[in-house]
Order: sequence, then C-alpha cells, then structure tokens
Amino acid sequence: MNYRLLIPAGLLSMLVGLVLWLPASVAAGWIERAVPGLNLSGLGGSAINGRAALVTYQNAALEDVGWTLHPLALLTGRVKVSLQTGTDTGQLSADLVRSLGGQVRVSSVNGSASLATLAAHAGYRFLPTDGVLRLFDVSAEVEPAGDTARLNQVAGTVVLDDSHWLLVRPPIALGRFEAILETRDEKNRLRVVESDGPIAVEGMAELDPGNNYSLDMKLRPRSGADARLQKMLGQMGRPDASGWYPVRERGSLQ
Repeated sequence: MNYRLLIPAGLLSMLVGLVLWLPASVAAGWIERAVPGLNLSGLGGSAINGRAALVTYQNAALEDVGWTLHPLALLTGRVKVSLQTGTDTGQLSADLVRSLGGQVRVSSVNGSASLATLAAHAGYRFLPTDGVLRLFDVSAEVEPAGDTARLNQVAGTVVLDDSHWLLVRPPIALGRFEAILETRDEKNRLRVVESDGPIAVEGMAELDPGNNYSLDMKLRPRSGADARLQKMLGQMGRPDASGWYPVRERGSLQ
C-alpha cells in the first residue's frame, strides 16, 4: 500500500466533509456568486441538506425549495443534488448533476403542478389555457454551446389533465392529453400518444441540435364537443377530408 497517498486522500475527505456541513447560508453565497442573477433567501440547514424559502432567477421564482447534496459525486468532479419543492397540487422533485465541463443533466423529474402556478413561477401573469401538468420520470441533458445551450437528450412522459380554454366564459373543456419525450436521430421530440376529451390531438413537436423547431400536429373536435370549440377550430381554416385541422409551424429558439 502506498501510504503517501493516504495523507492527501485524508485531507481531501476532511475538506469535503467540512464543506458539506457548512451552514446553508455560506454555501448559498458561493452558489449565488457562481450563478449571476440567482438569489436564495430564507435559508436553513446545511450545505448537504438544506432548504430555501424563496429561490429567484431572472423572472422565475420558486418557494420552499429543499435540497440534498450527494457527497460521493464531488470526488468524481461532479455536483449532484436532489431537489424538492411544493406545488398547489402536491410537489415536484428532481435530481440535478453538473459536470466540470458544464454539462447539466436533470433526471427523475416527477410530480405535478397547475399550469397557472408554473406560469406564475416563470414570471407570466396569465396563460389562456389551464390544467394540471404531471411529469413522470422526465429527464433532459443540456450542454453549453457558445453563448447558448444545446438540448441533447430528453425522455419521460408528460400528461396534461383537466385542461380548459380560459378566454371565454364559461371556460371550454379541452380534456386530457398524454405525450412522450424522446430523442430520435439527434432531434428531441414531444409526441402526443393519447388524447381524451372533446378534442382529438395527434402529431409532434421537434427541436434539432441547432435549436430549430418544427410543429406538425392536427386537431379535430369529437362528437358532442362544445359548439364554441368547433367554432374556434373553424377559424383555423378548412379541415381536411377526415375533419382534421392541421397545425404546422417552423422557427428558431435562437
């Protein structure tokens, strides 16, 4: 055994241990300096297991955010933290890993929240659609690419329950929609696999490595749908021979 290696290994372990048990406020100060625009307040606990009453970044805000740091990941040059936050319908949880190269992987995203709550956290005062968004084992990998970021891999299931169109009174029920997140041929895709309610939806949205997106979907009212919904769809133009209204769009997120 090379005993000379035991001294630096022991010192490293001691240093990591000291950092992990620092007060959350000290660790938060380091994080805020590393991420301009990020602010954590109402802190409690330690660096390894703490909680913030409020986390803000640019126009987005989250309340009552808890974290658990995984110390063994630090020894491999990565930072891994498990996050939890309460929502109006329960909670959201996720694991976040950041490598030395700046690559970020978010995995095991599970939970639910209303669209209204998510919009408010993102800084939007109003969305024309409401419902409950449910996430099941969602993951995403983000890699820095110059002044922007590139989404490399996505996976998981997204469900929108009890959705309504809010721009009329009373609101128009839209139903339940389920979509799969997947990556095929270097394109990240959201593909609708099920729709249940007054409107049928089929198709997908794609994002390529250059952050160019495409939307190729189609909508059709089901029998017994609200007459106002049929009128709204009619404003999109003429349906095809099967009664579907196409929705196609191309653009860039840059």
